[in-house]
Amino acid sequence: MTEQQKPEHYQALTKEDYQKLIFDSPLNIGLKTLFSPIHSTNEYKILAQYIFDARNELFNLAKSMREKARQHPMKHVPLFFVVDYQNSSGGKFLRWRNQDQKRNGKPAWEQIVSNKDIPIEIRRSLVALEKDRIAFNAQMSVLNFILRQARECEEKINEVDSLFQEEL
Repeated sequence: MTEQQKPEHYQALTKEDYQKLIFDSPLNIGLKTLFSPIHSTNEYKILAQYIFDARNELFNLAKSMREKARQHPMKHVPLFFVVDYQNSSGGKFLRWRNQDQKRNGKPAWEQIVSNKDIPIEIRRSLVALEKDRIAFNAQMSVLNFILRQARECEEKINEVDSLFQEEL
């Protein structure tokens, strides 16, 4: 894509982006499995795998957001996304960081968005990016929770089955 073909502002994630996630990942079947009778550890393992795979596909949306955020004119802003891997869930979250590494998170973003010297188009793009980042992090958090619950339920089913086997 040439400089002239690049969008002048960030293009927010679209319904089509999410439909691709729904159709190209096991998200739908994972949710159908979650809301069906589950009676065995194997069914919980399968559920966990569906959600794990869907979570990885969701992260592809984050990659798209990061790529778009690095394009013109956004590449001139001293702010970028970092991927936060440092959490117990194993999920990947998007965080803001400024180039001098002195600020991160919301304060780094607010400093740029509230700066009237930055063109309004760039600030609008940053607002759209922040809205997508908030939604992405919420979605990642929900999938992490389901994954953790599936794994915990698998352990509980193992305990129930073991206890019952001892009684036989």
